[in-house]
Amino acid sequence: MKKERKLNFELLLSCINQKDFSIIERSRIQSDVLIVNQYCSIKKEEKLPYLETQEIGGFFCRKYNVQEKGISRSRNFAIRNAQADICLLADDDEEFCSQYREMILSSFERYPYADILIFRIGNRPKKVRTTFHPVYFPEILRVSSCQIAFRRKRVIEKKIVFDEDMGAGTGNGAEEEIKFLLECLKQKLKIFNVPVTIAMMQENNHSTWFYGYNEVFFENRGMTTRYLFGTSFALGYGIYYIWTKRELYQDDISAKQAWKALRRGIKQNRLGKKKRKEKRIKRRKRKWE
Repeated sequence: MKKERKLNFELLLSCINQKDFSIIERSRIQSDVLIVNQYCSIKKEEKLPYLETQEIGGFFCRKYNVQEKGISRSRNFAIRNAQADICLLADDDEEFCSQYREMILSSFERYPYADILIFRIGNRPKKVRTTFHPVYFPEILRVSSCQIAFRRKRVIEKKIVFDEDMGAGTGNGAEEEIKFLLECLKQKLKIFNVPVTIAMMQENNHSTWFYGYNEVFFENRGMTTRYLFGTSFALGYGIYYIWTKRELYQDDISAKQAWKALRRGIKQNRLGKKKRKEKRIKRRKRKWE
């Protein structure tokens, strides 16, 4: 009887302006890792993307230096160039628990029918129920990208990518992981929550996209919510968010100002208009080809 091949694992880490591999030790990474290092400056004679490799602690570490901008571009680049069966998305402000690699692999081996597993970040609120269970809408609204581990083959087969007009570096706010998970559900991938802690967020780390609960934040939230779910849902969810999250933002902005900014984002619908324009251009190109 043929012995089944064991799954292998790779961490897909997105970061900016990393001059070396010191982030490996700082984040306590103990696995193979693919680092996508954006906005980096390298010598003119070196072509981008520029690949550096190093063995650290017995694990194979690759760092691609690129000049393109945006977290979604970084995620897509990492998924395309990954080499493992199981991948975990990661950011540069995490500190990983010991044995995280083994815990993730054993979870996928235990649940062979799962395409995507959602894990816990220890010092963040438990937004998803702390039981093993399938994750659908609306629970995916509570998931962060750094909780997402997946079978790379299934994502590649279904041609699922992150929307490169969403996320840090685009000026359009966040929620790119929600779009990604919605597409996974649409393509019939099976998503489950696993109540296992794999990392902690480092305290006092500067975010690359979040600059406080200001008018821009609420405008972008209204815009992305309309883009994902339509106007009616965006208005209803906006009221819910402003009412239930007021303790988070009340020191920065009033509920009235937040609501006005959110409605303004919904009305302007910059992202939706851009996507429609891109579709029209594609249709015209096909027409004249």
